Amino acid sequence: MGYPKLLWQNRIEGLSVTASAEDAGFPGDNVATWREYYPEIWTASGAASYTLRIDLGSDMSMDSFGLVNHNFGSQALTGILIEAATQAAGWGGLAPLVPSFTTPNDLTLAKFFASVNRRYIQLTLSKGGIFTPRLGILFVGNALEFPQLPDQPYDPLAEESVSSREYGSEGHLLGVIEDYTMRKQSLSFSYLLKTWCDSTWLPLWRAHRNKPFLWAWDPDDHPLEVYLMEFQNPGLSMPPNNIYKSLPLDLRGRLEE
Repeated sequence: MGYPKLLWQNRIEGLSVTASAEDAGFPGDNVATWREYYPEIWTASGAASYTLRIDLGSDMSMDSFGLVNHNFGSQALTGILIEAATQAAGWGGLAPLVPSFTTPNDLTLAKFFASVNRRYIQLTLSKGGIFTPRLGILFVGNALEFPQLPDQPYDPLAEESVSSREYGSEGHLLGVIEDYTMRKQSLSFSYLLKTWCDSTWLPLWRAHRNKPFLWAWDPDDHPLEVYLMEFQNPGLSMPPNNIYKSLPLDLRGRLEE
Protein backbone atom coordinates (compact mmCIF):
# COMPACT_ATOMS: atom_id res chain seq x y z
CA MET A 1 0.00 0.00 0.00
CA GLY A 2 1.39 3.38 -1.00
CA TYR A 3 1.27 6.61 0.95
CA PRO A 4 -1.50 9.00 -0.22
CA LYS A 5 -0.64 11.72 -2.70
CA LEU A 6 -2.40 15.05 -3.13
CA LEU A 7 -1.87 16.68 -6.55
CA TRP A 8 -2.27 20.40 -5.99
CA GLN A 9 0.38 22.61 -7.62
CA ASN A 10 -0.72 22.70 -11.25
CA ARG A 11 2.01 24.47 -13.18
CA ILE A 12 -0.28 25.28 -16.11
CA GLU A 13 -3.06 26.87 -14.02
CA GLY A 14 -4.15 30.17 -15.56
CA LEU A 15 -1.76 29.94 -18.52
CA SER A 16 -2.55 30.09 -22.23
CA VAL A 17 -3.02 26.71 -23.90
CA THR A 18 -2.42 26.38 -27.63
CA ALA A 19 -4.65 23.68 -29.11
CA SER A 20 -4.14 22.21 -32.55
CA ALA A 21 -7.94 22.39 -32.88
CA GLU A 22 -10.81 23.58 -30.69
CA ASP A 23 -14.55 23.84 -31.04
CA ALA A 24 -16.20 27.25 -30.80
CA GLY A 25 -16.86 28.09 -27.16
CA PHE A 26 -14.61 25.31 -25.84
CA PRO A 27 -11.03 26.61 -26.12
CA GLY A 28 -7.86 24.89 -25.01
CA ASP A 29 -7.44 27.48 -22.25
CA ASN A 30 -10.31 25.82 -20.39
CA VAL A 31 -8.10 22.88 -19.32
CA ALA A 32 -5.85 25.24 -17.32
CA THR A 33 -8.38 25.86 -14.53
CA TRP A 34 -9.83 23.76 -11.69
CA ARG A 35 -13.29 23.85 -13.33
CA GLU A 36 -13.94 20.48 -14.94
CA TYR A 37 -17.64 20.86 -15.70
CA TYR A 38 -19.53 21.86 -18.87
CA PRO A 39 -19.08 24.36 -20.49
CA GLU A 40 -15.64 24.96 -18.87
CA ILE A 41 -14.03 22.23 -20.98
CA TRP A 42 -12.01 21.82 -24.16
CA THR A 43 -13.47 19.94 -27.12
CA ALA A 44 -12.35 19.54 -30.71
CA SER A 45 -13.38 17.59 -33.79
CA GLY A 46 -12.40 16.55 -37.30
CA ALA A 47 -8.95 15.02 -36.77
CA ALA A 48 -7.22 11.78 -35.79
CA SER A 49 -4.61 13.52 -33.63
CA TYR A 50 -4.63 16.61 -31.41
CA THR A 51 -2.08 18.49 -29.34
CA LEU A 52 -2.28 20.88 -26.41
CA ARG A 53 0.82 23.01 -25.81
CA ILE A 54 1.76 25.17 -22.83
CA ASP A 55 4.79 27.40 -22.26
CA LEU A 56 5.41 27.80 -18.54
CA GLY A 57 7.73 30.76 -19.11
CA SER A 58 10.72 29.15 -17.36
CA ASP A 59 11.83 25.76 -16.11
CA MET A 60 9.61 24.62 -13.24
CA SER A 61 9.59 21.49 -11.09
CA MET A 62 6.98 18.78 -11.71
CA ASP A 63 6.45 15.17 -10.68
CA SER A 64 2.87 14.29 -11.62
CA PHE A 65 0.31 14.43 -14.40
CA GLY A 66 -3.48 14.13 -14.32
CA LEU A 67 -6.64 14.28 -16.45
CA VAL A 68 -10.17 15.10 -15.27
CA ASN A 69 -13.48 14.84 -17.16
CA HIS A 70 -12.12 13.32 -20.33
CA ASN A 71 -13.58 10.84 -22.82
CA PHE A 72 -10.35 9.14 -23.84
CA GLY A 73 -11.56 5.68 -22.82
CA SER A 74 -14.94 5.77 -24.54
CA GLN A 75 -13.30 7.32 -27.63
CA ALA A 76 -10.84 4.38 -27.66
CA LEU A 77 -7.70 6.46 -28.01
CA THR A 78 -4.62 4.51 -29.05
CA GLY A 79 -2.16 6.95 -27.54
CA ILE A 80 -2.08 9.51 -24.70
CA LEU A 81 1.35 11.09 -24.52
CA ILE A 82 2.54 13.84 -22.16
CA GLU A 83 5.92 15.34 -23.05
CA ALA A 84 8.07 18.17 -21.76
CA ALA A 85 11.29 20.00 -22.58
CA THR A 86 13.69 22.28 -20.77
CA GLN A 87 14.10 25.93 -21.61
CA ALA A 88 17.53 25.19 -23.07
CA ALA A 89 16.24 22.38 -25.32
CA GLY A 90 13.18 24.24 -26.62
CA TRP A 91 10.17 22.62 -28.29
CA GLY A 92 12.48 20.40 -30.32
CA GLY A 93 13.66 18.70 -27.15
CA LEU A 94 10.30 17.28 -26.08
CA ALA A 95 10.59 13.90 -24.31
CA PRO A 96 7.95 11.77 -22.54
CA LEU A 97 7.34 12.35 -18.85
CA VAL A 98 5.66 8.93 -18.76
CA PRO A 99 5.36 6.35 -21.56
CA SER A 100 2.45 6.72 -23.97
CA PHE A 101 -0.61 4.94 -22.56
CA THR A 102 -4.30 4.22 -23.02
CA THR A 103 -7.11 4.23 -20.49
CA PRO A 104 -10.03 1.76 -20.17
CA ASN A 105 -12.56 4.38 -19.02
CA ASP A 106 -13.30 8.09 -18.71
CA LEU A 107 -12.51 8.42 -15.00
CA THR A 108 -10.02 10.80 -13.45
CA LEU A 109 -6.48 9.51 -13.70
CA ALA A 110 -3.00 10.40 -12.46
CA LYS A 111 0.55 9.39 -13.34
CA PHE A 112 3.71 10.00 -11.32
CA PHE A 113 7.34 10.36 -12.33
CA ALA A 114 10.68 11.42 -10.88
CA SER A 115 10.79 15.18 -10.30
CA VAL A 116 12.16 17.19 -13.23
CA ASN A 117 12.40 20.86 -14.21
CA ARG A 118 10.73 21.68 -17.52
CA ARG A 119 9.34 24.71 -19.38
CA TYR A 120 7.53 23.38 -22.47
CA ILE A 121 4.59 20.96 -22.10
CA GLN A 122 2.75 19.05 -24.82
CA LEU A 123 -0.17 16.61 -24.57
CA THR A 124 -0.74 14.53 -27.71
CA LEU A 125 -3.93 12.51 -28.24
CA SER A 126 -4.16 10.04 -31.09
CA LYS A 127 -6.34 7.36 -32.63
CA GLY A 128 -6.49 5.42 -35.87
CA GLY A 129 -9.41 7.49 -37.12
CA ILE A 130 -11.22 10.79 -36.56
CA PHE A 131 -12.47 11.35 -33.01
CA THR A 132 -13.88 14.09 -30.80
CA PRO A 133 -11.90 14.60 -27.57
CA ARG A 134 -13.14 16.24 -24.39
CA LEU A 135 -11.04 17.40 -21.44
CA GLY A 136 -11.93 19.38 -18.32
CA ILE A 137 -8.63 19.65 -16.43
CA LEU A 138 -5.06 18.99 -17.49
CA PHE A 139 -2.72 18.73 -14.49
CA VAL A 140 1.05 18.91 -14.86
CA GLY A 141 2.76 19.83 -11.64
CA ASN A 142 3.59 18.69 -8.14
CA ALA A 143 1.99 16.29 -5.70
CA LEU A 144 2.44 16.18 -1.96
CA GLU A 145 3.08 12.68 -0.63
CA PHE A 146 2.07 12.10 2.96
CA PRO A 147 4.89 10.51 4.99
CA GLN A 148 2.63 7.87 6.54
CA LEU A 149 -0.60 5.96 6.03
CA PRO A 150 -3.87 7.34 7.42
CA ASP A 151 -5.02 6.10 10.81
CA GLN A 152 -7.30 3.08 10.65
CA PRO A 153 -10.16 2.56 10.12
CA TYR A 154 -10.27 4.59 6.92
CA ASP A 155 -12.87 4.16 4.17
CA PRO A 156 -11.70 5.70 0.88
CA LEU A 157 -14.89 4.69 -0.96
CA ALA A 158 -17.54 6.20 1.32
CA GLU A 159 -20.44 7.88 -0.49
CA GLU A 160 -23.29 10.18 0.43
CA SER A 161 -26.43 10.90 -1.59
CA VAL A 162 -27.40 14.56 -1.94
CA SER A 163 -31.15 14.70 -2.48
CA SER A 164 -34.21 16.94 -2.30
CA ARG A 165 -37.04 15.68 -0.08
CA GLU A 166 -40.67 16.75 0.01
CA TYR A 167 -42.77 16.23 3.16
CA GLY A 168 -46.50 16.49 3.68
CA SER A 169 -48.22 18.71 6.23
CA GLU A 170 -48.15 15.84 8.75
CA GLY A 171 -44.50 15.03 8.20
CA HIS A 172 -44.90 12.09 5.84
CA LEU A 173 -42.27 11.66 3.15
CA LEU A 174 -43.94 12.37 -0.19
CA GLY A 175 -41.00 12.00 -2.53
CA VAL A 176 -37.26 12.10 -3.01
CA ILE A 177 -35.24 13.43 -5.93
CA GLU A 178 -31.61 12.35 -5.87
CA ASP A 179 -29.55 15.27 -7.15
CA TYR A 180 -26.10 13.66 -7.17
CA THR A 181 -23.78 11.50 -5.10
CA MET A 182 -20.76 12.77 -3.18
CA ARG A 183 -17.63 10.86 -2.33
CA LYS A 184 -16.71 11.67 1.27
CA GLN A 185 -13.55 10.75 3.13
CA SER A 186 -12.70 11.44 6.76
CA LEU A 187 -9.16 10.57 7.68
CA SER A 188 -6.48 11.47 10.18
CA PHE A 189 -2.71 11.30 10.47
CA SER A 190 -1.67 11.07 14.12
CA TYR A 191 2.13 11.13 14.08
CA LEU A 192 3.34 13.72 11.62
CA LEU A 193 6.58 15.45 12.49
CA LYS A 194 6.07 19.08 13.44
CA THR A 195 8.79 20.06 10.99
CA TRP A 196 6.90 18.37 8.12
CA CYS A 197 3.64 20.03 9.10
CA ASP A 198 5.21 23.48 9.31
CA SER A 199 7.47 23.34 6.26
CA THR A 200 5.46 21.11 3.89
CA TRP A 201 1.78 21.02 4.81
CA LEU A 202 1.23 24.64 5.83
CA PRO A 203 2.42 26.15 2.52
CA LEU A 204 0.04 23.85 0.62
CA TRP A 205 -2.82 24.64 2.97
CA ARG A 206 -2.39 28.40 2.79
CA ALA A 207 -2.10 28.40 -1.00
CA HIS A 208 -4.72 25.81 -1.92
CA ARG A 209 -7.27 25.29 0.84
CA ASN A 210 -10.14 26.76 -1.20
CA LYS A 211 -9.33 24.95 -4.46
CA PRO A 212 -9.95 21.39 -5.65
CA PHE A 213 -7.13 18.87 -6.03
CA LEU A 214 -6.54 15.32 -7.20
CA TRP A 215 -6.45 12.72 -4.45
CA ALA A 216 -4.64 9.41 -4.98
CA TRP A 217 -5.38 7.54 -1.77
CA ASP A 218 -3.21 4.51 -2.67
CA PRO A 219 -1.14 5.14 -5.80
CA ASP A 220 0.66 1.78 -5.51
CA ASP A 221 -2.10 -0.80 -5.05
CA HIS A 222 -5.06 1.24 -6.36
CA PRO A 223 -3.56 3.49 -9.07
CA LEU A 224 -6.87 3.86 -10.93
CA GLU A 225 -8.72 5.22 -7.89
CA VAL A 226 -7.94 8.92 -8.22
CA TYR A 227 -10.58 11.52 -7.37
CA LEU A 228 -11.16 15.24 -7.81
CA MET A 229 -11.74 16.39 -4.24
CA GLU A 230 -11.84 19.48 -2.04
CA PHE A 231 -11.51 20.20 1.66
CA GLN A 232 -15.00 20.01 3.11
CA ASN A 233 -14.25 22.42 5.94
CA PRO A 234 -11.24 24.56 5.04
CA GLY A 235 -10.20 25.08 8.64
CA LEU A 236 -6.90 23.97 10.11
CA SER A 237 -6.36 21.86 13.23
CA MET A 238 -3.03 20.24 14.06
CA PRO A 239 -2.91 19.42 17.78
CA PRO A 240 0.72 19.03 18.91
CA ASN A 241 2.09 16.07 20.88
CA ASN A 242 5.77 16.33 21.75
CA ILE A 243 7.60 16.29 18.40
CA TYR A 244 4.47 15.25 16.49
CA LYS A 245 1.26 16.84 15.29
CA SER A 246 -1.99 15.18 14.25
CA LEU A 247 -3.82 16.23 11.11
CA PRO A 248 -7.53 15.44 10.61
CA LEU A 249 -8.95 15.92 7.09
CA ASP A 250 -12.48 15.84 5.72
CA LEU A 251 -12.57 15.55 1.93
CA ARG A 252 -15.46 15.60 -0.49
CA GLY A 253 -15.95 15.39 -4.24
CA ARG A 254 -18.65 14.58 -6.75
CA LEU A 255 -18.82 10.87 -7.53
CA GLU A 256 -17.87 10.00 -11.11
CA GLU A 257 -20.02 7.32 -12.72
